[in-house]
Order: sequence, then C-alpha cells, then structure tokens
Amino acid sequence: MRGSTWCSSEAGFGLGSSSGAPGAMEPEEKMSGQSGGPSLENDRVTTIAIGGDLCPVFRAEELFIRGDVAAIFSDLASDFGRADLSIANLECPLVMTPSPVNRAGPVLGASAMCIKGIAGAGIGVLNLANNHVLDHGAQGLSSTIETCAQAGLAVFGAGRSLEEAGAVLVREVNGVRVGMLGLAQHEFSTAGPKAPGANPIDLRRVFRSVSQGKGSWDFLIMLVHAGTEGYP
Repeated sequence: MRGSTWCSSEAGFGLGSSSGAPGAMEPEEKMSGQSGGPSLENDRVTTIAIGGDLCPVFRAEELFIRGDVAAIFSDLASDFGRADLSIANLECPLVMTPSPVNRAGPVLGASAMCIKGIAGAGIGVLNLANNHVLDHGAQGLSSTIETCAQAGLAVFGAGRSLEEAGAVLVREVNGVRVGMLGLAQHEFSTAGPKAPGANPIDLRRVFRSVSQGKGSWDFLIMLVHAGTEGYP
C-alpha cells in the first residue's frame, strides 16, 4: 500500500482525513456573508471518510461479490456508512472478461460484480490513479469506469485520455463543494494525450489545473499514489 492525502481549502476552514477512518470539516469561524465560500451559520460538521487501497482479490473477491460488507470492512463499515462522503482508492480493474497485460510485478483484477460490496459499504467515489489501473489494458479501464457508473459511483484520477484522467471531480456535500484530484507515480499505467490510464504526477500540470479551476470548489482533496511499498 502506498499513497498520501493532501487537502487544501479556499473557504478558510479545516479538513481532517485519515486512511480508513473519517475526517471532519469543521469551521474555524462562522463565514456567513463572505463571498467565495459556503455559508456555515449552523456550524454543521461535514464528515469525509477516505480509505486506502481497496483491492477485492483472492479470498476477499467472493465476499465483495456477495456484498458481505460486515465481513469485508468489520468495524470500518459504520465509519463509511456514517460519513457524508466516502472515498477509496480502487487498486485493481473490475472486469467480466479478463485481458491481463504482460508486465513486471503482480497483475491485479477482480470481477465487476465486486462493485456490490463496494457500493454496499456506502463508498460513493473511487480514485483510479494508481499503478494497477491498466493491468487489464484499456478494455479493463473502460470496464471499471462503466461498472462504477452503472452502480452510481463516481470516479476520478484515470480516464480515456490525459485530459479526462486529470479532471477534478466536484461533489456538493451539505452545501460544500468538494473537489477531488487523483495523481499516480509515473509508471506504465499513466495516461498520455490520447492514451488511457492514470493521471501522472506533473507539478506544472497540477498547478495549471488548480489555478484554472479555482473557484469551482471550496475544498480540494488530492490523493497521491506514489512512493516505496511499506513506507508512509
């Protein structure tokens, strides 16, 4: 498992998050009447749960297919269920017809029917920016995106082109606009101008994207999938 979470706010109040446990957006002060940010007169707390790598393979695959949320997530299931927004990193393609690629290292993939266990846990958004998103090629990525859409889950961090992969997903939660951007370390899985894959880490592109989109969200969550295995 590798990755990190980075959060920024244009509205002036804090966002807490953790892997597998919920964070909360709490106002530092009431902001009613200030332009460019949400009204927080009632001081309502918005909770966001951000999970780490989610990979429904091996023994876990059957549990996900059955939708056995309690067996999969144990006490974390209630955290995802209570959160106003739950996000996780989907670490493998969801496919009905496997098309594994020839690459170094493990090639991961799971049945598209595993979406039942993911959606059943209350996870509504999946980050696809990681090094396994193309383990079943472009066909596997398309299958994953379509499977999530059919189940009502939104995705970000990967797409059919570099532009699509780098798009910021925005969801309104309790009147707060939350932006989500996924980034992955440069590997075979990253997208090109006309090639599918994950959104690669490119600080100049990130800066331009955030600058151009400023004002479209109140908070921006960046999920970065990179680094050395086993180290934070």
